[in-house]
Parts: sequence; structure tokens; C-alpha cells
Amino acid sequence: MLAERDRGFPDNLRLPKPRGAWSNFVAVGASRLLLSVLVEQRSDLRLVSEAIPGAAITVVRFHAPLSVLEQRIRQREPLGPEGELVGARWWTQHFNEVRVEDYVVETENRSVGEIAREVLRLADWLT
Repeated sequence: MLAERDRGFPDNLRLPKPRGAWSNFVAVGASRLLLSVLVEQRSDLRLVSEAIPGAAITVVRFHAPLSVLEQRIRQREPLGPEGELVGARWWTQHFNEVRVEDYVVETENRSVGEIAREVLRLADWLT
């Protein structure tokens, strides 16, 4: 979700008016919400808990080996991948040292559908 910045929410947790958004979703029948955000530390989840009282939060980290990430970046940014490569190396090291996830889902050589099914299974959303 991309939206205006809400007071107190860091850049990686931008939600549209988070404290009121969930009640709007519930009003139209939603019972679950999947957010795609960068969670740098577990304390970031407090913001989601405040916005969605009583939420059962599951953090899933997508993983690929650094060599695969570097290859993907070079394909995506053929004219200037240096900054992205430095970032990928830093984040890889960070998430190897600071575990914020409940589950890790491997993405190398897998389709989007396979990855999505695994995430839904891990969140216990498949019935």
C-alpha cells in the first residue's frame, strides 16, 4: 500500500491512515490483511498492532542467496547496479544477524504462485 505518511509511522510502514483503515476494511467484509513492508526490527510491529488491534501478526521473509540477488539486480539495473548491490549486501548481512521473521520462504527457482501458496500455508490461511 502506498499512501500519505502517517504521524509516527516510519517510511517502511506507510499505511493509509492506519488507525482508521482497518475498520474500513472490516466494514466491507475483510477479515485478513496482507501487508508487504520492510520490517527492520520486531519493534516495528508495534505500529501494526496499534493500527489493527488484536491482529495475529506473522512475519515472512523472502530469501534468495546473495549471488542470486546480485544477478537479479544486474539484470534489472544493467547501467548502474552498484548502489543496489551495496544495499543487497547490507540487507543480507543485517537479516542474517537480526532475526525479525517468524518464517523464511526461499524464492530461488520458484514461481510466484508457489511462493504465495507457501506464505498462505505458513500464515494458516489455507483451509
